Amino acid sequence: EWLRDAPTLTQVREHLRQFYGSSVFIGHSVKHDLNSLGLLDVFCIDTYHYEDAEEEELLQWQNKNAKKLKDLVSIYLNAQI
Repeated sequence: EWLRDAPTLTQVREHLRQFYGSSVFIGHSVKHDLNSLGLLDVFCIDTYHYEDAEEEELLQWQNKNAKKLKDLVSIYLNAQI
């Protein structure tokens, strides 16, 4: 019922291309979201894969390619989520 008048995936994809096509998307795991929408060619900066030499010294990561958002927030914003 809630989705009866919702736009289709194709409509959402075209809306994003039309209004944000030349933008850089920045977010946590945003590459996965864009890929899910079929926007494989959109440029993004994904904090899930963020690397920083100082950060590596601060934390011992089990998976060095995948950073947790709560850890990045703790390091760079001195906040807890």
